[in-house]
Parts: sequence; structure tokens; C-alpha cells
Amino acid sequence: AKDSLKCFNQGELNYVVTRESEFRSLLYAGDIKDAGKVIKNMVNEYKDSIDEHRLSTHRYFLACFHFANGQFRKCNQLLADAFEFKNDRTGWEFNARVLGVMASLEQNKIEIAQEKYYSLFRLFERNQEDKKALSPRNKIILELIKKWIKAGGNKSIAKMKGTELLAKLSLPKNEWDPLGSELIPFDKWMASKV
Repeated sequence: AKDSLKCFNQGELNYVVTRESEFRSLLYAGDIKDAGKVIKNMVNEYKDSIDEHRLSTHRYFLACFHFANGQFRKCNQLLADAFEFKNDRTGWEFNARVLGVMASLEQNKIEIAQEKYYSLFRLFERNQEDKKALSPRNKIILELIKKWIKAGGNKSIAKMKGTELLAKLSLPKNEWDPLGSELIPFDKWMASKV
């Protein structure tokens, strides 16, 4: 990604996409400090020069950085503002809302996590009415969140251990896509809690 930056002019769409790839690579490699530098730079650099969807994507990336860095309150603060994911509510917006539930659970704010889950579920229902289906992976994630919250959130995480639903997320058709809109793999995060 760093080498390919030399091929594009700063501000061009391909340059922005390459910086996004650089951020993902650093985040996935566990280089949180450098990932933070990249995304903070992008958020400041591209405030007005690109479309609303991409600006929302960068804000979501920054929220993912804060989550990975254990700054769950900052993560939820960024996620509190509306996103411009009108054309991809079952992908980008869904995963941004899941991240908000995860951050609330990390803070042991079960009631807030429940509110966020119900908001997420209403989004899912509206999308079904509009004939926009969730991916099989996201349907499983939605069901896992529902079961976990009904079990009491972090206080009862052990009850989720060995659940068939969690195992389904590792099947090839439901595997995490590192190039998709789910930057923090839900199954790895949940498995780390059990």
C-alpha cells in the first residue's frame, strides 16, 4: 500500500483507496499506533473533498481504531452521529451499528447495548421490507447479539460458549471478509469473551 501511494496524486480517489488499504493492513497486523496515525490523517485531510459515503467510511474506520485501542467510549461517540450509508445499509451501516453494540458491551452498558440492538433489528426489518437482505453472516451476528443480550450481556458471556451459532461464523460461506465493511471480526471478538 505504501509503495502504491507513489503512483497516485494526493487527493485522488485511488490515493484515498490506497490509504484505506494501508489502514486496514496496519489494523489487521495489530499495529494500532500506526493505523491510528493513518486514519486520523485521512479524517483531517479529506473533510470536504470526497463524497459523504467515503467520509462516513473514514469516521467508521476511526471508530474501529478506537475500539481496537480499547477506547470504547470514543468509539461510541463517533458512532453516535448519523452515517451516510444510504446505499449500503445492510453492509456498512449494519456493521457500524454492530460495533456500537460491541463497544457498549465492552463498557458493560447492557441497557445501552439493548437499545442499540433493537435499533439494529428495526433497521434489519426495514431492509427486509425493501427487499434488501442481510448477508448470512450478518443474520447470524444479529441472532448472536440477541441471545447474548437476553442472557445478560457480559455478566453471562459463559452461557454463549460452544454455541452452534458462533461456530457457523467460521464456515466458508459465513467467513469474515477482510475487505468488507466488518473491520473488527465479530466472531473473534465474541470468542475472546467466552
